[in-house]
Amino acid sequence: MLRQEPQLNSQVQGGNAASPDQSRRATQTASVIRQTRLAPLKRFFRFAMVGGMGFAVDVLCFSVLASVLELQLARIAAFVAAVCTTYLGNRYFTFADRHKGEATAAHTEQALRFFAVALVTFIPNWVVFNLVLWTPLAGDVQPYLALVAGIFAGMMVNFVLSSRWVFAAKAPHRG
Repeated sequence: MLRQEPQLNSQVQGGNAASPDQSRRATQTASVIRQTRLAPLKRFFRFAMVGGMGFAVDVLCFSVLASVLELQLARIAAFVAAVCTTYLGNRYFTFADRHKGEATAAHTEQALRFFAVALVTFIPNWVVFNLVLWTPLAGDVQPYLALVAGIFAGMMVNFVLSSRWVFAAKAPHRG
């Protein structure tokens, strides 16, 4: 073993060590691998941030409208306002890298897909909202518990469908 170590050292000293260019490329490759591994987590975090904004819009609209409309109508109107907010946030923040420079037609198609997903995710949202409303809970807080429970019921389905269908990465064009 002792004899091999000097040979390795003499090889390194003799110019067989990695060049600065090779070291830089290795560092860049490691950085790309790290970014690739973290990309889904980073995207989910951005999706959650946008969802938080949508949640705030949902709660605010529901709070204002619940005082003048039936709870179910207030829920629908607040949901529509939140969907518009989250579409814009996801389009221009969460998935912005996937759709730079697209034509208006592609943007319209994407918006229609997003609203279709919203309608699908509204089903568990609506069911849970109404189930919680029908349970015997303490009065004033019950509509808000129902709202939050309903929102969480549809959240994961929304992320999966949004990332894989609505804002799916474009396949590279081969020509």
